[in-house]
Amino acid sequence: MQMWFLYLLLCKDKSIYTGIAKDVATRFKTHKAGRGGRYTRSHKPLKILYSEKFTTKSEALKRETEIKSWRREERLGLIKLKRA
Repeated sequence: MQMWFLYLLLCKDKSIYTGIAKDVATRFKTHKAGRGGRYTRSHKPLKILYSEKFTTKSEALKRETEIKSWRREERLGLIKLKRA
């Protein structure tokens, strides 16, 4: 069974992009090449800050929707928790 991942990217303008993919590294390369989401075409991604693994696309989408509703500070808090 293919796993799904939620990921957060740091962009050049210090914004944080949230998305889902089956392969985060490949998706990041796609974003960097300007072929990813519309947002990352104008906000160049610099690095992967965070990822979470899910067994279904539905679970990953739910988590993506949740995190996209958060303020920047909450997203940064999630990243700090992972690093602790």
